Amino acid sequence: MRPIIVHSLTHCDTALQAAEGRPVTLLTPPGGCSSLGAAYLWAMFEEARARHPGGAFTPLVDAGDAPGHALGALRTGFRELVFTGKGQARISLEDIARQLGGRLHPTPLETLDLLGVHDPLGAARAWLGVAKSGTIL
Repeated sequence: MRPIIVHSLTHCDTALQAAEGRPVTLLTPPGGCSSLGAAYLWAMFEEARARHPGGAFTPLVDAGDAPGHALGALRTGFRELVFTGKGQARISLEDIARQLGGRLHPTPLETLDLLGVHDPLGAARAWLGVAKSGTIL
């Protein structure tokens, strides 16, 4: 998994264009579920799906260490979450996610954040190992 951090629908468009139909993980910014809200993120990803019907992506929502926001994301329909909380909250959320067919992830060690990148499309293509012609590098 080589997630691309997306802050907006434009970033989603860029990442999906770069992936050229190959599967890609679109990750919200750290704590994005808390700052932007699960409903907003859901709408953003649904719009991305509508704009790129052939695009294969997995939305990965970062809830930070906020169990309430993680639970809200699960209730909204997200099934892949980054959750950094520990203890009983993590155990409970893992169980709930599993019952819903989802799972919790640790914070990815390597990501590409499109915020402030001069050439986001080129950066995303390089990150995903896709040449401009569409061949895998």
